[in-house]
Amino acid sequence: MERSVQTKKDALAAIKLVFANPSIDKKSGGYNMGCLFGHKWNGCKCEKCGKTRDERHKFTQKGQCLVVCTVCGTEQARHHIDYHSGMCIVCDHRPVPEIQFLVARQALDYANLNQMSNRYEATKQVKKAIELYPDFAPAYECYGEICDSMGYTDHAIKHIKKAILLYEKQGHADYANNTRDKYKNRFFYKKLI
Repeated sequence: MERSVQTKKDALAAIKLVFANPSIDKKSGGYNMGCLFGHKWNGCKCEKCGKTRDERHKFTQKGQCLVVCTVCGTEQARHHIDYHSGMCIVCDHRPVPEIQFLVARQALDYANLNQMSNRYEATKQVKKAIELYPDFAPAYECYGEICDSMGYTDHAIKHIKKAILLYEKQGHADYANNTRDKYKNRFFYKKLI
């Protein structure tokens, strides 16, 4: 008897919670319970309730280095970074301070030199480069190579995919294609495309 009373209380509490925070259906002016069990996403926006998420945007070019989502209107800077100077080749913008970029570049160069002889030190240096410059695609590619050489395939795929996405995001389709081509003969190639 006690258990059924507790179950009824839990059910009533759940119903109150649902009706305390309903989503408004703008078309009918009433409540929309359709998203209670899941959203119907159209890219970054739910078609039922209008909620947005910060993924799967449909970007179009708005300016030299600016894109806008056609669904939700979110704007993002998309600079075409020169990986030797750290500056955008289109608008001369520097997304990270020069000293930070140079230290990240130096850490990556050191990691590339020591990749086969001292993988532990190379991994530390690549992590340092990524920490200093989180959008540094060559660092993710190097990290993926190190993971692949150590047999950590899942980590390798994750970091190489991230490098390819960053290359494409930063306007370097040629680097992205070269990275894909480098792993064409590997068994995990299909996971990269």
